[in-house]
Amino acid sequence: HKVGKIVPVGKDGKEIPGALTPEYKNDPTDPTKVTPDESTPSIPGYHITDNENPGKNPDGTPNNNTVTPQDPTKSTYVTYTKDPEPTKQGSITVKYHDTTDNVDIPGYGTTDQGNENDPFTYDPTSDLTDLKGKGYVVDGEVPTIPNKFSDIPQTFVINVK
Repeated sequence: HKVGKIVPVGKDGKEIPGALTPEYKNDPTDPTKVTPDESTPSIPGYHITDNENPGKNPDGTPNNNTVTPQDPTKSTYVTYTKDPEPTKQGSITVKYHDTTDNVDIPGYGTTDQGNENDPFTYDPTSDLTDLKGKGYVVDGEVPTIPNKFSDIPQTFVINVK
């Protein structure tokens, strides 16, 4: 007997391109039926969000990774949702470098981490004023420090002498 298959679809009801669509298997003891609890295909980057016709675990509870068709001659559409993109993290380090002695000055600057596009706040004015009081002057230009994290680590060096 002709049987249906499991068809992975997105929330819009359209088939997910490239996804496997496994056919039900005829029950060897009764060709008018199919074997119960067919496994849904695993699709990288997606998870099942709606399966109106779940199979059963051995304890009788629903299992959204299997399907037992109501009508084995028709396909069962299983809704998948695209997995969220992982949150990208970055860091920003601001340090002060003494170009006369070729050393970083401890106790000044900052290092912080955050998710991509999260706000970052650091104003070098206080550190520069304190260093000026210790006889330092800016050596070159003060780099523009971003006000948001990116998805990569960033380091900004303020040279003083």
